[in-house]
Amino acid sequence: MSEDFNNKKQIKLVLAYPTDPNVEVLGGMTRYIRFILRQSLKRGAQVKFVGVKLGKKELNYDSDFIFIPIVNGSDTWWKYLFVSFFRVPFLKFEPDEIIHSGRLLFLLPYILFHPKNPKVVTSDQPRLAAYLAYTKPIYYILSAIYTPIEHFMIKRVQAVIAADHVLINYWKKRYPHLSHKFKERIYPAVGVDVDIFRPFNKFEARTLLKINPASKVILFVGRLSKIKGIDFLIDAYTEFCKNEPDTLFIIVGRGEDEQELKNYADGKYAKGRILFLGEKRGRELVNIYNCADVLVIGSHAEGNSGVLREALACGIPVVSMDVGDAKDIITKPLLGRIVTERNPNKFAKAIYEMLSEDKEKVSKACREKGVEFSEEASFKSVYELYLKIQNTSI
Repeated sequence: MSEDFNNKKQIKLVLAYPTDPNVEVLGGMTRYIRFILRQSLKRGAQVKFVGVKLGKKELNYDSDFIFIPIVNGSDTWWKYLFVSFFRVPFLKFEPDEIIHSGRLLFLLPYILFHPKNPKVVTSDQPRLAAYLAYTKPIYYILSAIYTPIEHFMIKRVQAVIAADHVLINYWKKRYPHLSHKFKERIYPAVGVDVDIFRPFNKFEARTLLKINPASKVILFVGRLSKIKGIDFLIDAYTEFCKNEPDTLFIIVGRGEDEQELKNYADGKYAKGRILFLGEKRGRELVNIYNCADVLVIGSHAEGNSGVLREALACGIPVVSMDVGDAKDIITKPLLGRIVTERNPNKFAKAIYEMLSEDKEKVSKACREKGVEFSEEASFKSVYELYLKIQNTSI
């Protein structure tokens, strides 16, 4: 479906997620929600953001929106959900305002207290994080409690946006009678600002971080949590180091497992060459991408990785486990490698193979692929979905 963004009735949108839209926070879904906000405003949408207040304003937008912080000083998901049940009933929405969240459970208060408003969720595999975080008995208890709630919610949302593999392996198999709600053709990833995320001189980038220009630099960017498989990446890097002494593994991000991962790295042979840089943003993050020879993704599951797209836009190849839509993007050897078995030796071998490719050809091919994921192109199908829902609900 092709839509002209001009001469359309103004979209009215409510974004609900535990983040501060005015503060840049690292994390896949928080970046996605800010991307939806930014692009919706550019399309002239009327937007309300029900989120949390984290700090002083850092980000500026082309247009104004209504910010409704229901929690102060914390973006903890359970606190946001708990407070939502007390605040959401008193929020006023027009009947045609579309409510969009990045987690199905956050829509529950809106389903209960604002049942007439159309609802959209962008989702990954909602149970996997719990499976990795809890013991099996606790997980099965939580799953038994959550299952009827999930079914109740799915029946009452208008659309579920998710990566194809998630739709096939989770949503459609679980709810075949509701398959019309699962939107395979809606692009679920964060668009890339390809004017900011672009190749720079690698020597200059490394000089800023005092990194040896001759070193082989491996990079991870993301949340430091179990679902990202960073312990596996540390194991793979340790194997890689055994044959490549002049290397560095840079880990960018923060998360609940940060200290545990630092302790894990300290117990490894390569501990002196694993560098935790914390959370980085904007042009500082772009500079770090440009320091790298390869980005690595070891997640147990992904939706549609924003960092994969950012790395490519910066001319950096990617070695990834077969998660999300990585294999649909990394289709040529110059773009990276896909590893199908969670084996540190095989992952290390894939890194070595990638670094053996011609660097100039790699950079050019990656950049050409990366520019395909510009913000405007990535948002188009989501905006068309809003238009369709709005026209249906009139």
